[in-house]
Amino acid sequence: MFGTILASALAVGPLAMAETAPDEGPSFEERAKQNELETLKGELEQRNARQAELSAKLVELEKESAALSKQLVELAARIQSREGAITAAEQRMVGFDGQAKTLQNRLADRRNFLSELLAGLQRLERNPPPALAVRPDDALEAVRGAMLMGDIIGQLKAQADALAADLQHLEELRRRMLREGEVLETNIVGLQQERKEIAAVLAQKQSLVQATTQEIEEERKHASAIAARAESLRDLLRKLESNRLAEAEARRKAEEQRRLAQMTPQIPFTRAKGKVNFPAQGAVLRHYGDDNGFGGRSQGVSIATRSEAQVTAPIDGRIEYAGSFRSYGEILILDVGEDYHILLAGLERLMVQTGQFVRAGEPVGVMGKEPARATLIGDRMGDPRPILYIEFRKNSDTIDPAPWWAGTGREARK
Repeated sequence: MFGTILASALAVGPLAMAETAPDEGPSFEERAKQNELETLKGELEQRNARQAELSAKLVELEKESAALSKQLVELAARIQSREGAITAAEQRMVGFDGQAKTLQNRLADRRNFLSELLAGLQRLERNPPPALAVRPDDALEAVRGAMLMGDIIGQLKAQADALAADLQHLEELRRRMLREGEVLETNIVGLQQERKEIAAVLAQKQSLVQATTQEIEEERKHASAIAARAESLRDLLRKLESNRLAEAEARRKAEEQRRLAQMTPQIPFTRAKGKVNFPAQGAVLRHYGDDNGFGGRSQGVSIATRSEAQVTAPIDGRIEYAGSFRSYGEILILDVGEDYHILLAGLERLMVQTGQFVRAGEPVGVMGKEPARATLIGDRMGDPRPILYIEFRKNSDTIDPAPWWAGTGREARK
């Protein structure tokens, strides 16, 4: 449109001059202005071409960003599944270890019992009961000795059978613990590899966002430079400026509408009850309304997670705040629409920025190796694991998140 207006102006300009000064050629000042308009026309045409190129590039970047977001959700789900498998394997190892200790204690008891029986046999060997043929008058003592020997041999056989069974069971437990150890090692190696993959995907996504932001900033600087040069062109340039602003406003509104459409949750938050997953896997230590350890009631939910556990967005929303806040450490506030907000605290590291829109299941941060000191949550609970604190708010008031959680809400599991 800029090019069309300039072309029309250039066509009208000489005609007007011919009417006002038919016998004189263009003045030096008029020729200079016309040359300036020609230069501005070229620059505006370049700007239009650049805008078209940038729009096409933005479309491609948005497609790539959407694909990366999907990949991030899949990788985060795999990491949390892997963490769950590691926890299960560790729990099985603890159970196997307890069974092995029980068997070892039983074996020790049987060894003591067998030692006492063997000691009794040695005493009988040194002082055996009399034979009937030698001392017929002591038949009762001989019969008692034979009965005692039979009872001891029976107990020895029973204890030997039980000992053999316990030894076989202990050997099987050792083999199962070895297999579980191999599975645990495989899962740990896989977890490390998947964390490297998700870090690479995040770096790629951030690089795309930075490149797009830089392109937009350069375009704005270019537009400002053209507007500054056009300011001196009086009437004609005022029209051009008005048209430019109108087109820019139309593009801004169109861009805003497009971005709002992209940044709209798939379902309203009030209709998501019973469908929201916990942002991390772990054990729920404190529910909404429980004693908070300070003489009051908890305003949120506290989850004990694994060391460096992955934290994901529980539902679609815009990051209203991501960063350190006073003495509370790293926190994240998610605007989920309809005047509802979700607060997450206790994270060690954040993966998102303020103003960013995230989908449910997309990674937003990582827990530390121990409770965050700034929150004082772990110290008050006496739990050495990292503690993720979750709070649901309607306007400025906290609410019970229990109706929104998928499942029973007693354990943070997917």
